[in-house]
Amino acid sequence: EIGTDTGIGAVVLAHAAWACQTDATVTTVDIRQDRGRSNLHLVPGIERRVEFVEGDSNDILPAFALDGRSFDLVFIDGAHDYEQARKDWENVQRLSEVWVFHDTTQFTGLQRLISEIRGTGQYDVFQFASDPGHRKDSGAVADGFCTGMTIVQHRRHLAGLTAQAHRDDRGELLPGHTETASFALPK
Repeated sequence: EIGTDTGIGAVVLAHAAWACQTDATVTTVDIRQDRGRSNLHLVPGIERRVEFVEGDSNDILPAFALDGRSFDLVFIDGAHDYEQARKDWENVQRLSEVWVFHDTTQFTGLQRLISEIRGTGQYDVFQFASDPGHRKDSGAVADGFCTGMTIVQHRRHLAGLTAQAHRDDRGELLPGHTETASFALPK
């Protein structure tokens, strides 16, 4: 996970791994981890499944690659401006073949990046629509809730991600529609 914040994403991911009866752990990276552990109490014992790494993702992610680390999935929820999201994307491509971006219907920089990723033709991109009550053009949350999630999978990956959606002739999700997806990582 890129972008720990209060650690709720790490707790949810670690709990999902536990619920699936895997021995998976969550590695979460943030420039500041002073709040990262604040939600571990929500699931007793979950702290054994979470590795907190404090530092700049621009330094940490390349170091992971040099160390030969890889991940089944990378959850990207760090800085939401285009430039930093682009750097995170470039840095995680060597670490996984499945990525989940958070807040992609909310921030214009992330929308731009997802559009570029889709445009390469190298990836399957599945975007889940936000609540229609949220603004997408301001770059800020309209009512305090985060919105939108996009799963990106390298086309050569055999994870078995399938989706169904209502799209226009440009491939954009039609207003009022969401994608449905099933997702299974290879064993």
